Amino acid sequence: METTALTFATHFAHHGMPFIPAGYAFGAKLFGTDEVRGGSPWGPGTFAGATGARQPTETELEFAEHYGTLVGDDGGAGCFAGCRFGYG
Repeated sequence: METTALTFATHFAHHGMPFIPAGYAFGAKLFGTDEVRGGSPWGPGTFAGATGARQPTETELEFAEHYGTLVGDDGGAGCFAGCRFGYG
């Protein structure tokens, strides 16, 4: 998953779009080993399984919602305030 995020970061930058990684703001749930789950500091994810039948876990969905809040807030700390789409 990290390779995908790094590859997209240059693509986004080329088109003037901000890439906002999730970082470690999701806390300890990001590092739990009690279940198989996708996601990393680069962003949320899920493992679909060999047939694609596996559904996201509650933790994966919670992480995705948390990430959506960060992106919807222009990066959480206001680092993209005023330039949501890379302008300005």
